[in-house]
Amino acid sequence: EASDNVLILDTARFKYGPHWVPLELVFEALIPEDPDTGKSRGYVVLSYDGKQDEISNPDTCQRCNSHLPLSVLFGSKQNDSLRKEFKDFLESLLPNVTLSSVISFWTKDRTNDNYIWELVQPQLQPVDSADVDMVTSLRRLLKGLIARKQSDMPSALLLTWQWRNVNNGNKSDVGCPPGGSCCTPSPNNGSVRTLEISPGEALYIVYLASLSKEQRRDIVFEDGTDVEMRIGVDDTVREQLLAEAALVSYAIETCDWDV
Repeated sequence: EASDNVLILDTARFKYGPHWVPLELVFEALIPEDPDTGKSRGYVVLSYDGKQDEISNPDTCQRCNSHLPLSVLFGSKQNDSLRKEFKDFLESLLPNVTLSSVISFWTKDRTNDNYIWELVQPQLQPVDSADVDMVTSLRRLLKGLIARKQSDMPSALLLTWQWRNVNNGNKSDVGCPPGGSCCTPSPNNGSVRTLEISPGEALYIVYLASLSKEQRRDIVFEDGTDVEMRIGVDDTVREQLLAEAALVSYAIETCDWDV
């Protein structure tokens, strides 16, 4: 029902949940002066005009709009030089892009299993029940898809935590099923609240991003005739996985656009 309240959504959602505040109280909170600027804190209005944003590239003549899907698994890193290097690598392989070739690039020929975290980083763990369910279902889908490519995916990329004993330098690896609940967290992200995603799961999404839209859809929606190989997720989850791959693909494709 209508009310004179404002919904407050804090960026630190894991600490401060959404809550309603009377408009008058919000206004009073905007009045005090900021000691650094000598001005009241004020507010900013963000809006979208509904018109399609066009980005033209003379080489590709492609168009995109601002209604990009949202990722629940990864955030992209600002590393256009690395994206460009991978884009050139893919163009040298076309049309024969394989999971093995993508793994080779993003592990530096298996010398650095965490190199993929230079491209993407895990999102924060969701708190909304719908988002939690989506992440769980996405990883179940990934588990099934990776299982079909088991021979191409080195098991070390699907390990859980890789503990290193700083006292004696010993390293202990604990395995898990493909795409399971295990992870090797990004070494560049010290937050314990990030999703526990294995390098193998990230690599598989980058592999999907390296294919055409038609190829991605065929892979994600193809369950085959073998009942044991069918993956029990609905189409909404499959569409979200395609969206995850599309975001990575977009970042790679536009890395050298002069906009």
